[in-house]
Amino acid sequence: MAILKILHEKKVKKTDFMVTDEGNVRLKQHAVKIVLDEIAKQFSGRILYKGVQREWQTMIMIKSRELVQLF
Repeated sequence: MAILKILHEKKVKKTDFMVTDEGNVRLKQHAVKIVLDEIAKQFSGRILYKGVQREWQTMIMIKSRELVQLF
């Protein structure tokens, strides 16, 4: 969702990309910060889980621990 929001709001433009000598396409440093900031905002959002408001980053940790217990 974060990437879609960035594209929809045109926070990153074509000029924010560069092509390396090897032909790879990369984001310029300032554009990387825009993307990471938006992703961080999304992970700090809250959802209701088992009657408690939790941040997405906490939910990832909880669900990862539950997954590990399956093995």
